[in-house]
Amino acid sequence: FLFVRSLVALSALDGGLPVGLTVELSVAFAAALVLSGYLGFGVVGCLLRDLGSLRDAMSATQRDGDLRRVVRLERRDELGRMADAYNAMLANLQAILINVQQAARDTGMQSRSVAGASDSVAREASVVSDAAASTAAAVEQVTVAIGEVAGNVEKATQAARASASDAEHGIDMSHR
Repeated sequence: FLFVRSLVALSALDGGLPVGLTVELSVAFAAALVLSGYLGFGVVGCLLRDLGSLRDAMSATQRDGDLRRVVRLERRDELGRMADAYNAMLANLQAILINVQQAARDTGMQSRSVAGASDSVAREASVVSDAAASTAAAVEQVTVAIGEVAGNVEKATQAARASASDAEHGIDMSHR
């Protein structure tokens, strides 16, 4: 109001405007200042309240990791668009997380399947190894038996030669 009084005093000294009109203008100016201040504080207060809500939601999400949190601001200005963008970002993160969880489940199932197949292959390999070992033992026995047969054949061949030689010798003796 000091400004208003100074304005009134200056106008009265100047002699320009009548004092009554100067007072009326001063009162109107003061009322306009008060009204604009009230409106300014109201708008700023509303902005600060909504910014605080957005900040609190972001802080809480950062603290507890809850991606289901939604910021509800019924605004059609830049602050409302920021809140909508934040909500969309959280929805996208949720979708990504769901996809990662599903991929992890699928990978776990496939790993168990591969492990089962590996166990089956290991069991079959053991059976084949046992069969190969049995076959090798049988081949060894057959080899030994063939060696014995070959030795006996050699002896039989020698005995047959000796008999043939004795027979020839006997025939020669009888012809004489």
